[in-house]
Amino acid sequence: MNKNFLDNKAAQKVLETLAEQVYFVGGAVRDKILHISGNDIDMATPLLPEEATKKLKAAGCCVVPTGLAFGTVTVIYKKHHVELTTFRKDIHTDGRHAEVTFGTSIKEDAARRDFTINALYMNQTGDILDFFHGLRDLKKGHVRFIGEPTKRIEEDYLRILRFFRFWGRFGKGKPDKKALHACHTARKKISILSLQRLHDEMMKIFALPRADIVLRYMARTGVLKEMISGPWNFKALRRVIARERRLNLLNKPDIIARLCAFIPQSPAPTWLQNKERRALTALRKALQEPNRQKALFLYGAQAVQRKELICRRHMTQKSFQDIQKWKEPKFPFRVEDMLRQGKTTEKELNQAFKYYKEIWLNLGCPSEKEVVFQALSR
Repeated sequence: MNKNFLDNKAAQKVLETLAEQVYFVGGAVRDKILHISGNDIDMATPLLPEEATKKLKAAGCCVVPTGLAFGTVTVIYKKHHVELTTFRKDIHTDGRHAEVTFGTSIKEDAARRDFTINALYMNQTGDILDFFHGLRDLKKGHVRFIGEPTKRIEEDYLRILRFFRFWGRFGKGKPDKKALHACHTARKKISILSLQRLHDEMMKIFALPRADIVLRYMARTGVLKEMISGPWNFKALRRVIARERRLNLLNKPDIIARLCAFIPQSPAPTWLQNKERRALTALRKALQEPNRQKALFLYGAQAVQRKELICRRHMTQKSFQDIQKWKEPKFPFRVEDMLRQGKTTEKELNQAFKYYKEIWLNLGCPSEKEVVFQALSR
């Protein structure tokens, strides 16, 4: 088993306690096969949540019923944790939620998962259980739905976005034609999903090393139009990704910079969170301000750093590190300065501060107040 499994003390304890009645499943197995490090470890069991909980507590684990209605508990042991879920079978779906019943069949549990590469299981001895040719698809870079794509998407319309995201991560060659057609047909149904779910998927898509290619396929199927108003600038997004690649930043991409390059003028997507919306607005304003010091003061260092990532053609590791050291300039005037100028009432002080700040900003935010006085004396 890979290092992540061995290092996770909670996973070790679950294996030790439940033995042949537990399996690693999904992304943890997929990433292990690809030798990709991951943080989340999911496990599955034929035991009912109550049975598994009883055994694990007796073994010294803390068990938290994080999703009991769906058969999921979080097992905590020595500051490590794993998600443990009872085998399930869908009895009703509406495109957003699923009603499930617990089962004992591992194949039925696998059949309800979205893609073949996510339906891989591994037992305590490291043997892989593959019911839908997921290993073959993983090797060939095929991202395929289990069964009929249209039916699987109707169960949960978020799978439209998940298809593009997983193809962006693991796909080779062109995306599956049947899946693309199904995504196109069901694209209008995306609107019934919660903004939080849409946000989480879109942020992951924008973080992909080849986000520009993924978004282009989304545009061709009409899916992108449901998520982001155009016009879209694929070329600008590609330039930002290329700079991040050159600077070895693909492991921590700047999603706000990417988004701004992609839609420099379009309204902010509805799924953006408030903090991200403010960051996008600040960046757009910084892009319109030619004076760097003024932009730093008005919109913050992060916005100006993102501006450089979008606009600067020739950026080296050193120049990027220098950019990261930029700080917002501090307005040098204090109340005492205004009082010495004869401003005593609150109205006079406010007007003086406003006037001096405007002059200071137009001069490029000098650190010395004397520069402002000299400009006023000319």
